[in-house]
Amino acid sequence: MEITQTLLECIRENVRDTLSLLSDAEAQRQYDWDTPHDDVPRELISVWSDATYIPHNLAFERAFTAAELADLAMFDNTIRAAVEQIGEPPHALKALQAHEAWQTVMRSAGTTCKRLRKTVPE
Repeated sequence: MEITQTLLECIRENVRDTLSLLSDAEAQRQYDWDTPHDDVPRELISVWSDATYIPHNLAFERAFTAAELADLAMFDNTIRAAVEQIGEPPHALKALQAHEAWQTVMRSAGTTCKRLRKTVPE
């Protein structure tokens, strides 16, 4: 597969969108409201590792600076530690959002998102 500028921009946008969702309690509540038949807490917990963070992919690596990749790895460590602390995700979003470990994830996601540049590195 050819690594194009458009692909790199899409990867960055996906990461920023995911971090934005993970950092925003209101956006999470809206997502829960919009998808009443989904297990939103489980989806929020898994979206990062299942669909967003692919650090050993060449296109993913090229989409970010070295500093940004380090920030993303640090966030990955944060969310993995939180998942261990949370254990089986609660079925209610309110319960997930009340969990101290998830609150740490939300803060870290916001900080990480703010540190990402708006554009693909040269």
